[in-house]
Amino acid sequence: MATQKMTWHEALDAQMGLWRFTRSEAGQNWLRSHFRVTAEGLSENTVELLRAMYASEPRRVLSGDPIFVSSDMCKLVDIAAGSFEPEPLFVTDLLTPAGFVFFETPFVVEDRWKRPVNIAAFSWAPVINRRGEDDEPQSEQDHTVESFPAQGSREEFLGWLRAREERRPEGIASDGICLSLYQAPPEEASFHSQTPLCLLHTTHWWFGMEFEGNEVDENGVPTGAGWWWRIVQSTLRLMQQRIAVTHKEQAPRWQRKEAKRLGLDASEVLVVRLRRERGDTKEPSGEEASYSHRFIVHAFWRNQWYPSLQAHRQILIADYVKGPKDKPLIVRPRRAFTWDR
Repeated sequence: MATQKMTWHEALDAQMGLWRFTRSEAGQNWLRSHFRVTAEGLSENTVELLRAMYASEPRRVLSGDPIFVSSDMCKLVDIAAGSFEPEPLFVTDLLTPAGFVFFETPFVVEDRWKRPVNIAAFSWAPVINRRGEDDEPQSEQDHTVESFPAQGSREEFLGWLRAREERRPEGIASDGICLSLYQAPPEEASFHSQTPLCLLHTTHWWFGMEFEGNEVDENGVPTGAGWWWRIVQSTLRLMQQRIAVTHKEQAPRWQRKEAKRLGLDASEVLVVRLRRERGDTKEPSGEEASYSHRFIVHAFWRNQWYPSLQAHRQILIADYVKGPKDKPLIVRPRRAFTWDR
């Protein structure tokens, strides 16, 4: 039986459904269980920051700008993530200070026990250094998790973060984000029918922090960053590139009323779709007419020097999508990433 194609409305529905779940007894139990497993054996300072992140999870879910990533874009992320080399996160990688990204097609990966898990969505919110932009935090407790822009509009807040990042002395982990990954609830979970999503993993990530050395935590246990960071960062990068087309859709009245009732300040959903082939309005001729599917031309990552960042950042060289516009997009499947690779 064919799966019904989702629409961008699903992103807002999933966000509101997840928020309701995190506030329910079952959702709170799930968060507490996750916290106990994640915090076991870690230092006191790290545990305190994790405690703040788990405690703020419900309101962070509600504060993120909803973003819907179409199935075709998911396919592109899938193949692009396979060759993406993890690199430091910068403020310029973020489209908004706080976001909630919902994938039309979840990514299936293996956990460290070789069990399949899916990444159906992720969210982020800023983590601010309370000691000031020029002072190195003495402990994890010197950071505070923000659930929404602390001053002015979101654009002003993002500009404020970028200005702090530009002034950050080298070697100081000043600000960053709290990143949460979500999965469709396991079928064996008692709350399977209560929510479209549940928490899979949450962590903090500082701006400018290198990936090397973060493959394992303080206990030497694999963090899983080898697979999830490629998916998250590839998504963020591709949303800002030419191959993606982004536009805003206004939520229907009934969704806006429900969102307002919950306290979600989101009347629009950012929809990310794959850019169609250049000049695809022209009638194909010759060999092109025999194509049975669409495919990406020149899909590979290239290191690009950014003078403003004084760093190289990867950009995907994917000039256009080729093939009849009414045919499905087919890309080479990427290898699976595992926690213990």
